[in-house]
Amino acid sequence: MKYLLLILLFILSSNLSAQRTWELVKSRIGLEEIEAIMCYDSTNCFAFSDGSFLASYFKTEDQGETWYNIYEKDFLATNDSLFSVFNAYMLDSNYIYYTMWDRAILEKSTDGGITFKRVTFGDLSGSENILIWDLEMYDRNLGVAVTWFELILTRDNWKTYERVLKDSSLTALGDVIFFIDSNNVAVTKSFRNGYDFMKYDIKKDEWSQYTYGEAYGNGIADKQLTDFTFVNDTLGYACGGKDTTTGISDILWKTTNRGKNWEILLDYPRTPKFGLTSIDFRTAEHGIAVGGWGKIMETTDGGKSWTYLESHPEISGPGMKVEWAGEYALVVDCCSGIYRLPPWVLSVNRNISNNKKIKIRQSENKLLVSIADKQYRKHQIQIYDIMGNKIQEQELSSGFGTLFQPILINKLQSGAYLFRIIVQGKTIHTGKFIK
Repeated sequence: MKYLLLILLFILSSNLSAQRTWELVKSRIGLEEIEAIMCYDSTNCFAFSDGSFLASYFKTEDQGETWYNIYEKDFLATNDSLFSVFNAYMLDSNYIYYTMWDRAILEKSTDGGITFKRVTFGDLSGSENILIWDLEMYDRNLGVAVTWFELILTRDNWKTYERVLKDSSLTALGDVIFFIDSNNVAVTKSFRNGYDFMKYDIKKDEWSQYTYGEAYGNGIADKQLTDFTFVNDTLGYACGGKDTTTGISDILWKTTNRGKNWEILLDYPRTPKFGLTSIDFRTAEHGIAVGGWGKIMETTDGGKSWTYLESHPEISGPGMKVEWAGEYALVVDCCSGIYRLPPWVLSVNRNISNNKKIKIRQSENKLLVSIADKQYRKHQIQIYDIMGNKIQEQELSSGFGTLFQPILINKLQSGAYLFRIIVQGKTIHTGKFIK
């Protein structure tokens, strides 16, 4: 009885918050697949979709709440040999571009997507085996695009272009590029080591090493950087995955010197094991990263810790993308639509365990558990009532970094509970909480 009273006194005050839930703001229509989403500011967000040889371009001016169609192209009706959108890019609310799966061809708009003009690249655009993997514009004139074997440079918004051959030391160019400054472009060196960057000096027409990725040995998994975002001229974040024997784990990076060096923030195997595909930060502290089939992660402390969010039940497709429309996060699932998350509010949150390896927070309806374990072992958390009856058990992933995984306790009755964390049959941590 004395022990019960001590537990019941273990109640800490905390702030109430509104529950955030994803809402579907644009549904997929027929065979339509949403291929890209971009936001310039809270009143200028755009999404591209294609399906049945029809490309459509949508815009929202109210932080993603309502969408309307401003452009449409029927490839069959115009006898066009192309039919599938690959990706889209945005410099500002007027300068917008999209590329095709079919060949190395670019469509550009200078009037906010009302009209588009096609850009071709000679024999590059004649091969069905070559496409534009990535495109970046430094300003309204200077831009670059990359294929596996060439960098394409423009100084006049694609009225003319120059084809730059890869450095002789490269087997291929990767699919991520960004401007270091107005004279230097960083390009991933290969698909197998995503943050090994080469630098192309535009004035000198020279390649050099910019960032050295990890040196992989036998049995060491390589890491693939798939997307990045820069908050300002120096601070940036990136996401991707690491090949493992059972799939691809989640990787998150941070740079404070424009991609010259990258620090790994997180390395976690997490089901579904397809890695992360898109990342965006609203501020230097607040960001979201997503992967396929409803994998959504959020940080509010600049990447020091992350929390897996519950996704909308209809989200199920691969290649998800995320953008911030003001204070609202917009997530695209290619196969169901566009979803919006209301602004973040400080949740009911108190620490009930905070040692070096195991951190546990409690909110109103869940425990948030982070386990640091460089062996990436599976752990189990068991929850008991005060009489010692086991009422809940769940498997937990572990890895490098602070990643909070949710344990739902919304079905528990009000009262005191005990928990323990087990790995390989051994109890390594115990504690208590009040629901």
